[in-house]
Amino acid sequence: MDLATMGIGGIICLSGVYTMTMRTRSPEKFGKLKALKDKYGDSTGLAIHIMAFTVAPIVMGIMLSFAGFNDLSLLEMFKN
Repeated sequence: MDLATMGIGGIICLSGVYTMTMRTRSPEKFGKLKALKDKYGDSTGLAIHIMAFTVAPIVMGIMLSFAGFNDLSLLEMFKN
């Protein structure tokens, strides 16, 4: 078990959950969400924001956590 990789994965996953929670409670705090909605329309801008700032971090966080659990080190991956 690589605790550093698991910790980084957990933090990334929590950032995605935080973004999801804050987007539903107070979307005016997200300047990027407003910019995406202005540029691509309400539904497409929201979909892009959800994919980029919620789904991708949660999936990446889960993948890193499982990699750390299987003793793969994130720091070793980028060393070579």
